[in-house]
Amino acid sequence: MQFHALLVFDDILRAEGMVSILTANFAARSEVMQTARDVLFALEARTWDVLILDLDIHDVATEALFEQVRRRYAKVPILALDSTRNSTRTVRALSSGARGVIGCGDRAGDVVEAIRKICSGRKYVHALGTEALTNHFANESDGKQPRALSGRELDTLIAIGHGLNLTETSQRMNISVKSVSVYRARLKEKLGARSTQELTAIALRLDYVRDPS
Repeated sequence: MQFHALLVFDDILRAEGMVSILTANFAARSEVMQTARDVLFALEARTWDVLILDLDIHDVATEALFEQVRRRYAKVPILALDSTRNSTRTVRALSSGARGVIGCGDRAGDVVEAIRKICSGRKYVHALGTEALTNHFANESDGKQPRALSGRELDTLIAIGHGLNLTETSQRMNISVKSVSVYRARLKEKLGARSTQELTAIALRLDYVRDPS
């Protein structure tokens, strides 16, 4: 079955680069839209495997579009492209409905990984994005410099947002319970959380509970 990708870009070069990656790695049929109206019309017309949206696009209220897509087409995973290191944009994109965020500096392999992850129901945030999220949520009162989250740590945070216990998380991530405990401890240190409950609160603020298990 052919992979169908709906792109929301008004930068021609970025759009062409994304189409090239999708064609080479997914043999995808891609269509590029530039307005929210055209996006919603396309979503109504057929089933899409992924929606990729450039947060720099002009004349599109991205958060409002995310909300409409999430409400009416919840099964379509959204991947946002953020060209900045602005933690607010990353957080807003995730909390508005994006399942993943990639950066302009990401390599083709990173983009492919992101698409595969969000299409399998997982979250993805690029390296600069995880650092931005860490800075956004870390408690810096102890004077420690926040550090970026690894992919495994981010997956663990998502599992915490779902309320999974150590055993359930280990089964979901296919790792040992001991490894999950290590990732939880690292999350507490990096995000300044004193308990799993505080980690859960952070996950809830990012709306990771909306990520299907």
